[in-house]
Amino acid sequence: MSAVLASPALARDPIVARLLGELEIEIAGRRLEWIRSKDGKLVKYLLLEPSGRASRADLCRLFWPLHDRQQAAQNLRTTCSNIRTALRRVVPESRVELYFHCDRREIVLATELAHTDLSDFTARVAEARGAMDAQRLDLAAELYEAARALYRGPLILDAPTETHTAIAARVEEAWNEIQRTLLALQRIGARLPALHRVA
Repeated sequence: MSAVLASPALARDPIVARLLGELEIEIAGRRLEWIRSKDGKLVKYLLLEPSGRASRADLCRLFWPLHDRQQAAQNLRTTCSNIRTALRRVVPESRVELYFHCDRREIVLATELAHTDLSDFTARVAEARGAMDAQRLDLAAELYEAARALYRGPLILDAPTETHTAIAARVEEAWNEIQRTLLALQRIGARLPALHRVA
């Protein structure tokens, strides 16, 4: 990884990413606009990787499976250039490398800066389950409702891997749980936020 990308001493605005439903990514309140949809899809893929990194070979295989190696590599270079262009529109050019770095083997996104709706959604569901286990039903209803407000649609996978497919499946399981549990809580009289009572 680039030493600049990894440096904790350089202050960077967070990457705010909405991964559920339609992809939206902002830095410092400014939305990234993609030249091609593939550009955002690749960034989304990296956001789903815990390390924020992937090898060039893996990305070529996942995003351009029908192309030969040379053409896939060229497509990846073009996509990375487009991502840099999108970043330059929202951060100074001198800071692009702090967010996104490419070397001969890997593509790296500074996911330690990322705050996603997926992580918030997962956290609220986990907290709601804990409240249910503790029989704190009103709190559980509040937390499940907070999770429901974050859900804008399924986690759409453009280059599915086994790990990412499992994440998407857990999101849908949680979404079904939220609807089922909120309805059950309403029926037994738990207090639900007034704006989103279950029909």
